Amino acid sequence: MVLCFKARPCCEFMKCVSSDISYFKLLNEDDWDGLLAIAKSQVKEGAHMLDVNVDYVGRDGERDMRELVSRLVTNTTLPLMLDSTEWTKMEAGLKVAGGKCWLNSTNYEDGEERFFKVLQLAKEYGAGVVIGCIDEEGYQQY
Repeated sequence: MVLCFKARPCCEFMKCVSSDISYFKLLNEDDWDGLLAIAKSQVKEGAHMLDVNVDYVGRDGERDMRELVSRLVTNTTLPLMLDSTEWTKMEAGLKVAGGKCWLNSTNYEDGEERFFKVLQLAKEYGAGVVIGCIDEEGYQQY
């Protein structure tokens, strides 16, 4: 997605469509029904959660998040993971979700201000949070 339903090694419940050229075409054409069809296909394939990421250069990400999340919550029953590098986009989704979401993600890579802003949003809206072990020096090595 930038409406992205991702597969992760430890969480095989999301499939990524963000690298699919047709996905970007749908987003650029504001084809919300087409994007919703992708989400519904993920539900049919057994997804447990929909990871919604509208970070796409040149687009109004807050508007895109509002438009997409408002459709997803009325057309699917799965929880949403609002995935963005910008907290304002996450908040735009939270405002229209009307239910519990997850925020993906926050870390110290961009400093304390963004880290705590995402945590503040989670508290205000009752959202879960994915926190990456990243700081100004990069990923933590174990």
